[in-house]
Amino acid sequence: MEEQIANAISESKKNSLSSIDETLQLLEGMEVGKPVYKSAKSVNEDAPKYIQEMPESVRPLYEAASDEMKESINRRAKIYNFNNEGAIQRFWESIDFNAQPQVKSIYEGLEQIADERERAIRASFRRWRNLQ
Repeated sequence: MEEQIANAISESKKNSLSSIDETLQLLEGMEVGKPVYKSAKSVNEDAPKYIQEMPESVRPLYEAASDEMKESINRRAKIYNFNNEGAIQRFWESIDFNAQPQVKSIYEGLEQIADERERAIRASFRRWRNLQ
């Protein structure tokens, strides 16, 4: 009886080991690549170049950013020179997503300005920005 139990256990081990070997051979024959995780939002084809070519490590931070932060980034991008090689990477490295963007209006206190010339300049800026 003990001999039959020992034989059964031995056969079970052999079958398990051969099954594992077959599975390993099957997996070794497969080409497995790294999984690619894409963000929930796809990049809009009409988006500016600095958004389309944004580093993948920055994309989740940008998508989770507040509207004020995104507007701040857009304002910075308008004056940034993206013509140089690596400019987009440097641009995104310069963005601090932890900082609160300063939202200042050039119209603040327009009524309190006593100088007529300065008030006229600020008013012309207001008209110009409304056209943008």
